[in-house]
Amino acid sequence: MRDGRGRHKIRGLTGSQWQTLVFLRSYVATFGMPPSLQDIASHTGRWTSAIKETLRHLELKGYIERKPRISRGIVVLRKGKLAKEPTNDAV
Repeated sequence: MRDGRGRHKIRGLTGSQWQTLVFLRSYVATFGMPPSLQDIASHTGRWTSAIKETLRHLELKGYIERKPRISRGIVVLRKGKLAKEPTNDAV
């Protein structure tokens, strides 16, 4: 479910934030470790600078935790609806 600006109302995330979060969860479940910035950029087709900004917003909203100066230092937190599997409205 989205509002007129393309944001996911239920989760309070933009489409790119939701796409990144779903990818993070999937990657960790598959490989047992978080993806690199380059992995995320390759998957989403966006520049690493845009990925850094997206991750910053996800951290501010409480969906992830980032560990500074650690390679692949992203921890996906369980928050609200994210405790369940993603629905079909993921971008």
